[in-house]
Amino acid sequence: MPEERSIEQVLDTIGDENAREILAAISIEPRSAKELAEECDLSLPTVYRRIEILEENELVKDRTLVADDGNHYKIYESNFDST
Repeated sequence: MPEERSIEQVLDTIGDENAREILAAISIEPRSAKELAEECDLSLPTVYRRIEILEENELVKDRTLVADDGNHYKIYESNFDST
């Protein structure tokens, strides 16, 4: 059974400015880590770390896509309704 996250953990996560930027970007449209890094002006390691934390708190989900050249990559989207 997944561990329950306390409200404090979720608030700490969204209290992080970079995590909020990522959440805002993917609430509009799913994006890859590379797209998020460019749009949010963050390094890829920073994006991946924030995504990991957001996923741990079930605020983000991912999907794997296949590019035209056959390479696989993930896109990230919010796991909640922003309306």
